[in-house]
Amino acid sequence: MRIIRNINTKREFIRASNVNSVFSNDITDICELLLYEKGDFLIQEGSIQNYLLFLVKGEIIMTVLSHKGFDYAIGGSHKFEVYGEASALWGEIPENSIWATTDAYCLGINLEKYRSLLLNDTRFLTYIAQQLSKRLKTMSKNLLTHVESNAENVLAAYILQNQKNNIFTSKLTLTAEAVGISYRHLIRLLNSLCERNLLRKENRHYYIVDHSKLTELSNKAYRFYS
Repeated sequence: MRIIRNINTKREFIRASNVNSVFSNDITDICELLLYEKGDFLIQEGSIQNYLLFLVKGEIIMTVLSHKGFDYAIGGSHKFEVYGEASALWGEIPENSIWATTDAYCLGINLEKYRSLLLNDTRFLTYIAQQLSKRLKTMSKNLLTHVESNAENVLAAYILQNQKNNIFTSKLTLTAEAVGISYRHLIRLLNSLCERNLLRKENRHYYIVDHSKLTELSNKAYRFYS
């Protein structure tokens, strides 16, 4: 992570994201523009985070470590979103990790300096409560989806949410984590979709051949991205 010190760039991100609407007062003077390069952790499980973060550009993935030592992707985002509101804001140790799948720009507020200010801003706290509620509902729906659906239904939904111009773009290791299956099981499911002419594999890419049938197969309730 590095700090981008260009004030004009920071102001443009503040304007474009409308982040000031979250607070009672303008945060230009108390926030920093932070760049997390692809692969960097924004938040790492078990390590105290000193910044409250607002994603303003780029894409992130949230993962959780199971008791068996496996990472599972539980969600992602490529739009304006707050992170650190469930742990860092309260000085608690995070129980999951967030990392950048692309270069990610965040507006960060140093909590060692401004935690008290934030905790006395009722407008900000209302926003945080709304975001926590929304995130809980999304995670509950996804959990129910995993319980009630088979892996193929979830995989079909994940493919549709991670395609560009009918090309499936997600890494397969990440896909296996998101769907909650082993890499070997994922390959079997992808091969099955290819055999049924829903997908076509060329080199390292999978192309959607029959968008309507893949949509019909998918679980409509599943949402990986917030």
